[in-house]
Amino acid sequence: MQARNEARPHQRRSTGRMKRLCVSAAVLAVVVCGAGGALAADLEVGDAAPPFELPGSDGNTHTLAQYEGTTVVLAWFLKAFTGG
Repeated sequence: MQARNEARPHQRRSTGRMKRLCVSAAVLAVVVCGAGGALAADLEVGDAAPPFELPGSDGNTHTLAQYEGTTVVLAWFLKAFTGG
């Protein structure tokens, strides 16, 4: 029984670290997404999209310039393959 009790403080410290890590990640995500929103505020409906590059599900990096002269639809699945 004593060995079991000795493991618990370590488990509590580990849980506290995980909580801090999750909170830090959430704050970072809000800051990053907030910065992206500030950039989007300069665009109006119908404006040309600014140049960007994104990783594709095929493992390649795709740039908007590769598709110049065509219609581009960007499909974003926020929780794809996350179980959420």
